[in-house]
Amino acid sequence: MGILTTKMKKFVESETKAGFAKDVYYRRIRQYAQSGLKDLALLAEKLPESEIEQIFNVETLKPLFGAIFNTKNMEDQAKKDRILKICHIILDLIGNLTFARKLAPEYVSIILGDKERDSMIAIRSIFLARTERGEY
Repeated sequence: MGILTTKMKKFVESETKAGFAKDVYYRRIRQYAQSGLKDLALLAEKLPESEIEQIFNVETLKPLFGAIFNTKNMEDQAKKDRILKICHIILDLIGNLTFARKLAPEYVSIILGDKERDSMIAIRSIFLARTERGEY
């Protein structure tokens, strides 16, 4: 069971899309996918952590992120723009000190000292916390 019906999957996997009503399939795929993303956001917000971990983890998210951020056809400006917008949203969410202090407080203190005050501190702190734990 997934977001797409069997026919939708066949359409997506078809090279030529011959025999399919493309406009209809693309519209339905967008609707189903957008609805599914809203449902996933609800799950991430409302489920207990023990359930969230089973749904949103490295094994399940890495293939999705790999597909979203793939580097094929990077000469396509629309694709670059889409990826840059998504990266900006992600960096905006994780690149603030409040978030980093909650996630990796010891590394924020080490990096911050008395001088730096930029959003890269948050990102570096999170990265250091993961690498020291051998998770990256």
